[in-house]
Amino acid sequence: MWSTEKHELCTKEIPGYPGVFAREDGMILDNDGDFLMQYPLNADGHLGVTVAGVPRYVHRLVALAHVVNPCPGLFKIVDHINGNEQWNDQSNLRWVTQGLNCLNRQNTRNAVFVKKFRVKFMKNGKHCSFLKSWSDGNGRWQAYCTIRKKRHHLGYYKTFLEAHLVAKNFRDGEFERIYEEHKREYVARRAASFVPWLP
Repeated sequence: MWSTEKHELCTKEIPGYPGVFAREDGMILDNDGDFLMQYPLNADGHLGVTVAGVPRYVHRLVALAHVVNPCPGLFKIVDHINGNEQWNDQSNLRWVTQGLNCLNRQNTRNAVFVKKFRVKFMKNGKHCSFLKSWSDGNGRWQAYCTIRKKRHHLGYYKTFLEAHLVAKNFRDGEFERIYEEHKREYVARRAASFVPWLP
């Protein structure tokens, strides 16, 4: 039997995978203490290992062993916090919903170059709009973000970087708000379903 005392890093047996261990730095070991070979498992760059002849995602195995799931009935996806799918250290992993996982994608542009902007107004009780050019004749980068099927327009900026950062900050703020909202709702549902034992 392999002993966890050989390594300074915390190593735990993975629940549901007897004889397979995960280190907190993202390494997977077998019962003899040998590292299992990791390889790209999909086009996104997620790493995998073969356990009992079946390919498994490394980040899920590490999360099962080391990351506390605050809402086990709701959070079923393991998210890479910094967006790097190959960094499977437990500090870079968290349990989330599919929607939150999509919201944390790091490779989204969040900005589009436009030569004109839309001016909206009311006329005779009807919504109207028209396109107008900027006074300097140059276009702008429009920052936007889609969250829960709603597109948020976040303004126009002279550079892509400005627009991208505004949208990224908005996405990060919305992620935290929705994540905490899910946790509160989960705790409330658990508390409402609790029936104390009566003698």
